[in-house]
Amino acid sequence: MPKNILVVDDEQEICELIQSKLKREGYSVDVAYDGKEALEKVAQQAFDLIITDVVMPELDGFHLYLELKKNEATASIPVIIVTARSQMEDSFLAVGVDSFVTKPFKSDHLVELIKKILAGKPILNLRSADFNRGAKIVKDYEIYKKYVLIAGNKIEALEFMSAQLESLQCFVEKAETAQDVLESSLRMEPDILLLDVQMEDVSAYEIINQFREFRHVQMRILLYSFFQKLDEARDSAAHFLYSNNLKKDFEDWEIPPYYLGAFNKATFKETIQHFINQ
Repeated sequence: MPKNILVVDDEQEICELIQSKLKREGYSVDVAYDGKEALEKVAQQAFDLIITDVVMPELDGFHLYLELKKNEATASIPVIIVTARSQMEDSFLAVGVDSFVTKPFKSDHLVELIKKILAGKPILNLRSADFNRGAKIVKDYEIYKKYVLIAGNKIEALEFMSAQLESLQCFVEKAETAQDVLESSLRMEPDILLLDVQMEDVSAYEIINQFREFRHVQMRILLYSFFQKLDEARDSAAHFLYSNNLKKDFEDWEIPPYYLGAFNKATFKETIQHFINQ
């Protein structure tokens, strides 16, 4: 049975050109002329891959992608973004788009991308690809026990935690703002998110609540703080407050967030190792 592809573009001529090319390659192809129509078609039939333009009426390609990822039934569909603006690459990669093509493009190049994606080969954001686009290439993801995203504002602590986690065979990325946390989580889909309860721009609760819209991102969220030993009473109170509120507010989650307590260099490795080995 041929693979089923949906082409989304408000320009009918472009839709027809891509449809014609892909049909000659043996694919089954349907078209939609904006993001809203695309969502309606996806709800009615199964697609193996979606190719979408960015600028469209009703719902643009970027937000179409986000809507697809919010729905567990469509979250796994690969998406190729077609754009006339090559400088938007970072925005697309940040949210985990499988690949993108800059207009004008050669149809043969598009076909090659489609073949690679449908064959399950790494393109841009798979776990065996380069998460930092040049900094560190992972050729075999099995060498890592867990993928961990650390979020906080204290650089020295982030570096310490990162080093400890890497010594435990974890792949690590760091985020310093709420937006970074959301974008990196969608792109990286970590096993564990280590989140400072005192992020500068928004509260940890607000960040966690955002993930209600992206429930396909299944990860263990562990909160920590920087209360000092002199603040033991404060930390105990925070531990009680966070533990009880997290259980209550996120009881519908399969893996509810958990408050680790105050960050402690001496005990961090032992504490986090428990969750890595789960």
